[in-house]
Amino acid sequence: MKTALGASRIHPYRALLVLIGLFLLGGGFVFYVSSTYLADTDRYAPAPLGQLRWIGLGLVAFAAVQLPSYRTVGRLAWPIYGACLVLLVATALFGEVRHSSRRWLAISGSIGFQPSELMKLGLLLVLARTLMYAEKGYGWRRLAWPCLLTLLPVALVVRQPDLGMALLYLPIVGVMVWASGVRRRVAAVLLAVLAVSVAAGVLWGLKDYQRARIWTFLAWDEARHGSFDLYQPLNARIAVANGGLAGRGLFEGPQNIGGYLPARSNDYIFAVIAEEGGLVACLVVLGLFYALVALLLCAAMEWREPFGRLLLVGVGGLLGTQVLVNTAVASGALPTTGLTLPLVSGGGSSLLTTLLLLGLAVNVLGRREVSMAPRRL
Repeated sequence: MKTALGASRIHPYRALLVLIGLFLLGGGFVFYVSSTYLADTDRYAPAPLGQLRWIGLGLVAFAAVQLPSYRTVGRLAWPIYGACLVLLVATALFGEVRHSSRRWLAISGSIGFQPSELMKLGLLLVLARTLMYAEKGYGWRRLAWPCLLTLLPVALVVRQPDLGMALLYLPIVGVMVWASGVRRRVAAVLLAVLAVSVAAGVLWGLKDYQRARIWTFLAWDEARHGSFDLYQPLNARIAVANGGLAGRGLFEGPQNIGGYLPARSNDYIFAVIAEEGGLVACLVVLGLFYALVALLLCAAMEWREPFGRLLLVGVGGLLGTQVLVNTAVASGALPTTGLTLPLVSGGGSSLLTTLLLLGLAVNVLGRREVSMAPRRL
């Protein structure tokens, strides 16, 4: 029996999410500009204008996803997920090879798009659609769907290879299964099976350089400072230590502008923030991310409609995990993974996908239902 829903009203967290997102975008761009500056040639590489274009495109996507109701987007979950899978297969067959990885589809010239980033959106939508009725009773067979839906993109992304991105999909299914209302024992067994399956696949598919990264992390030896495997994490640690309390100042970080810190505009931009902004800037950035994730999860806890609740939990869990992993890698607490810092790092695919995810969450919060009764999509 269907119950009519009451009028919708805007959630008070909605404006805060938008404001925090804009602060992170603006502050991230400032540090991005600094991270692309080359002191020896007095130029920027890559040019900051390219990042500005991606920010503009991302904000357009953020605004566009507000137009339909999130339930309307939910009805397209399966087509979106299927399209993302097709793009991953196309990447495996026709993608560009950069740094020994086939992760990008060419758009124009040197501009490429990373379909594995967009798969975060596709996976989140289809899992929310699949799990929204779990609290009404889910058998073991039906609960196998979240595992299958997750393992398909994991297998394709591991082959690129992109181990960090593949492992990032796991928290999405983990937090959404847990929040779906499935009994804890069932959820624990399901997640254990998924974790073992992914771990076996990852270990079997590891490349030599990925094993070297893990071994370097486990057997740290600064006497090998000239080795390639140690170069990135060692220089990142030096950059973080250089910053002190207040930092060296923009365009003043020796590891950054001296070109000693690899991937400083994307994977290691948090090390740039630590070196040039110090502990104060790090705490501000982490505080903003903490507030962003906390607002999403707190809103999800009070949300009555299951599809919207799962979307909020999925976006919050994904962003929180990605921030945790990126900052841990930059500070030397985890081996190099290649994950970006959301809204801050350079990279159009990551920025566009993150703004789409945040736009979807803001869409949900703009349509809070007064009625207690959930509605089917």
